[in-house]
Amino acid sequence: MSFAARLIHSLTLVSAAYSGTDDEYGQPATGTVTSTAVKGLVQPKTPREVADYRSAGVAVADHTIFLQPMALSEADHFLHGSNRLEIVGIRNYAFGRTPHLEVDARRIGDEAVVVEGS
Repeated sequence: MSFAARLIHSLTLVSAAYSGTDDEYGQPATGTVTSTAVKGLVQPKTPREVADYRSAGVAVADHTIFLQPMALSEADHFLHGSNRLEIVGIRNYAFGRTPHLEVDARRIGDEAVVVEGS
């Protein structure tokens, strides 16, 4: 089975380009926001999830997302259903037979994912 065939999750990559100007608070102003449909494989790092008490019970969990090589920034994020996957780190494996990206992400969503142990 090829690497591309293993990417079974439909994700939306949300990227924001900055306009080069500052807003009224002196912070960089967001310019154009783009959404791109991509295929990936979202895998939880651990089967535990932690309820975030600051967000009224929103489930938070760390994941690794496997992707085909593409341009990414840690300012981007992914949407997977009703969950937001914020990029924490990007590892580029640009060698070997299957170049790919492994993206460390923090999933923030309103539904808990149940992972059964083996």
